[in-house]
Amino acid sequence: MPTEGKKTVNRLRDLAENLLTWLFHRNERIGKWEWVFAAILWLVGLFLFGQFFNWGNIPFDFHDWAEISAPRIAFVQDAVKTGQLPLHMPDGSALRNVTDRYMALPDVMLAPQMLLLGVMPVGWFVLVNVWLMYTLGLFGLIKIWERLRLSPISYSALFFLFNFNGSILSHFSVGHVNYTGYFLYPFVFLLLMDMVERSTSFSLKNKADWRWLAEYAFILFFMLLNGSFHQFVWALMLTGLAGIFHWRNFWQALAGIVSAGLLSAVRLLPPALHLGQFDNEFLSGYPVVMDVWKALTGLIGPDKAFVHTGQLTNLGWWEFDLFVGLTGAVFLIIFGLGWWIKNHDVPEWLQTLAAPAMVLFILSMGSVYKVVMYIPIPLINGERVSARLITLPFVLLILASVYAFQRFLDKQGGSSVVRWSALAGLFLLAHDLWQHLKLWRVNVAAQYFPVTPVDLSIKLVSNHPDPSYTNLLLAGSLVTLIMGVVLVMGMFGKENLRG
Repeated sequence: MPTEGKKTVNRLRDLAENLLTWLFHRNERIGKWEWVFAAILWLVGLFLFGQFFNWGNIPFDFHDWAEISAPRIAFVQDAVKTGQLPLHMPDGSALRNVTDRYMALPDVMLAPQMLLLGVMPVGWFVLVNVWLMYTLGLFGLIKIWERLRLSPISYSALFFLFNFNGSILSHFSVGHVNYTGYFLYPFVFLLLMDMVERSTSFSLKNKADWRWLAEYAFILFFMLLNGSFHQFVWALMLTGLAGIFHWRNFWQALAGIVSAGLLSAVRLLPPALHLGQFDNEFLSGYPVVMDVWKALTGLIGPDKAFVHTGQLTNLGWWEFDLFVGLTGAVFLIIFGLGWWIKNHDVPEWLQTLAAPAMVLFILSMGSVYKVVMYIPIPLINGERVSARLITLPFVLLILASVYAFQRFLDKQGGSSVVRWSALAGLFLLAHDLWQHLKLWRVNVAAQYFPVTPVDLSIKLVSNHPDPSYTNLLLAGSLVTLIMGVVLVMGMFGKENLRG
């Protein structure tokens, strides 16, 4: 019997050792067990977002839930149920009091998944929509896992840092449900990696370049359809800056920006009817650089969302929140910055995107971006809260960190001390993110905001004759259709399109 017990202990020890080895080992391709592991994390994410959104039982009577998001979604729900186009709202209260033309604002949601509103209430739709976009984004994260040849432990850090940081959760909490385009950023970074790592010149005679253009344009178009106008603009800015700083990629970056703009014409043209009427008064960036560290490490809940306000800013904390906890912040500093500064062996994608990201970081400070707002370009001068520009530099820092961490594991990952320290660090990271998530759950946040009564039953489609609006919608639709056809033909056409 003792012999059998000893064998069992040995088998369990071998199993634990094999599991540890697998967790810290990276493969060329994502295999069966890696997919199983990714599926387990996906289920964890579904649960966490379910908890965050109170399983669809969302109180809509506070902040932007009441003023913007819930009325807009209820309006589209009426359009879906009555079979009408969502052209005009009953009034402009949910459209910044600029107009009653729903599609004349670039940040309204018109995504195809909104058809689900025909079979579910608004609260459930909000949760299901986040689940769908989160799931779609995971395919991008898994592609990054494969491209950077990460181990499961490194991917776990990427998973939690990207999906459950303070920035995206606190924005969701106050009603910014059109921020779901954030989950598409892994695809944007993959395409930018493709752009900067190419060895040949960009040419429209090349089928691969047409494929890149199509993927870039359609991803950004889908981002805009989800109401993620800000995320759309930030992606264009990073792409443009990458082309400027890396001149070899200038024409590809420009072609991508133009393609995305033309494909999105149906969403970008109608707002032109109200240029000059939108409130473009600059608000604020991060008051001082030290506030970024506070944003990364400070566990500040909705009950203290305005404690920091004063002469330098009157913005709520959700505009600054980047919470990853002390463990996460140290991880980002050591591996996202320290590793690359010390080793100088920087991959080309990071070397190229670092300078553009630094520009966005600087623009997110104080009133620096106020100067940029004088440039007469609507997409650029519409960003009133420049603190949000830190989002893409933050995501790039996460990618740089997990890649450097994997490089570290490749050298030191066989050590038991390193392995157990990494597991402990991952646990502490997840623990801190869970604490932040609990603080900002929608049903908790609602307790600390003034009640704003809202009646969703009156948000009905109120279409009326409006030739200038409908004609511009038709023109935009035509441009979008033509550009879509051109991109698809280029992507699936012959190998080389020679004149």
